[in-house]
Amino acid sequence: MSTTKYSTIIIAMLFTLLSINSAATVIDNGYYTTDTDTGLDWLDLTVSSPYTVDEINNLSQNESSIFYGWSTAGVNETQLFFQSLGIPLTYGSYSSDQDIDNSIKLASSLLGNTVNLNTDYYENGFLGMVEGAPNGGYYTMGAWSLQEQLMYGIETQPNSAIYTASHVSPWIGTYLVRPSVVPLPAAAWLFGSALLGFFGLSRRKA
Repeated sequence: MSTTKYSTIIIAMLFTLLSINSAATVIDNGYYTTDTDTGLDWLDLTVSSPYTVDEINNLSQNESSIFYGWSTAGVNETQLFFQSLGIPLTYGSYSSDQDIDNSIKLASSLLGNTVNLNTDYYENGFLGMVEGAPNGGYYTMGAWSLQEQLMYGIETQPNSAIYTASHVSPWIGTYLVRPSVVPLPAAAWLFGSALLGFFGLSRRKA
């Protein structure tokens, strides 16, 4: 087989492999979620909600702590994550929108249903603090749905109240991120195996 034909086949396989890896995927890993679109892991808000940001920062230096290696997310990072989850980047309430309801349910199942810990008023929802507010403060960002009515609250813009690093609330966690190490999908390994087999067969024929 000519070099040109070899090159054409290799390029076609590489393009297919790149298309597989370029698809944004949100992966549930138990106590954290991986967003392959941004390459970040997100710790569940129910893990961080019992702690203040100050406590988390101190514990993140301890290798035996669950917070080791994690850092507080910023507004832009969190907004990109919301987009991957299907949460609109607007501030306000919506009604009669089943798509938003489904997105909030998905996000709550991944990040933890923090807003429904101590009240029957909310059905699903999550709320967490992000860094970037003035004077070293923290904004809250999240979304929630109400019980028995199709009404939602969306807080994806830094327009909310500002909290200090010593604030603690059972229904407000802290968005914590770390770089993710996402393994190649199974299809990528199959393409690699096929490519090796193809070259092996071609050499035998030669």
